[in-house]
Amino acid sequence: MSEDLFQKALIVLTMMRQAVSDHMLPVFQNPEGLQVETKLDKTIITNVDRNVENFLMAQLREQFPEANIIGEECVTDDPSLMNLFKDERPLWIIDALDGTYSFAKGQPGWGILISYMEYGRPVMSITLDGVSDQHIIAIADYGVFLNTEKVMTKFEEKPLDQQNIVTWNNYYNPLFNQTLDKNAHHFNRVKKARSTGETTFIEACFLFLNGEMDILPSAISTPWDFLPLKLIMNELGGRVAKLVDSHDLSGDRLIQKQESCLVVRYAPQWEEIRDKLFDGLSSEEISDGLGLKS
Repeated sequence: MSEDLFQKALIVLTMMRQAVSDHMLPVFQNPEGLQVETKLDKTIITNVDRNVENFLMAQLREQFPEANIIGEECVTDDPSLMNLFKDERPLWIIDALDGTYSFAKGQPGWGILISYMEYGRPVMSITLDGVSDQHIIAIADYGVFLNTEKVMTKFEEKPLDQQNIVTWNNYYNPLFNQTLDKNAHHFNRVKKARSTGETTFIEACFLFLNGEMDILPSAISTPWDFLPLKLIMNELGGRVAKLVDSHDLSGDRLIQKQESCLVVRYAPQWEEIRDKLFDGLSSEEISDGLGLKS
């Protein structure tokens, strides 16, 4: 079964690479071919987001007709599609352009995220960096593969003052990052994301794997964003959990369109790191003070 999923991932990776070569790279750093709009949630969307999503949905539908398929942009247009998470059929989840701000500015740090679920459980994901062509395949109970080579080393415990925390200039709620900045002295280094405010999960996946990132607090996360990172962390000993109540992002919590979460490289340290980041505040104080969803 796991080997079958790996072969399926390689098929989808070929589709993703074609999407990059045919629909993304010709427009990247080419302002004349890029159309940018602002969505109701103040994030941006481009013609590339929609074109790539449509291309991948058509490819997946042809190759895997038995499965449901959703993408970030089609869910934005029709939120009722989130109900497909409750369907018994297999489900493909597409983030056609993770890192839209980076792409629009002609910067690296963008790519495609695709996840796959069976019986309501995430079982496989593919992460493709659009510039470097590096990719990560994660398969539940089978392992993580960086450029098809299996990652053999599990994440290990490190003292907090040696851990690297990455924070984002969050355009939803500046108080989120103000609180993190205040308590960052507990850790080794705070790395800021680009000033665009983009939470680039593509970058996070690779930073966790190469050891540059140990902690990622994210005020807003969506299933198409965090599922690939969640599979990677689960397989290598990390943890992705809901920030406010510490529950793992699984089951019904996967179908929430927006969740605040904390990603930690070494799972047993999750609670300690959460307490240090928010200086012992209660869940209610975190939720009320930062405007996070409970």
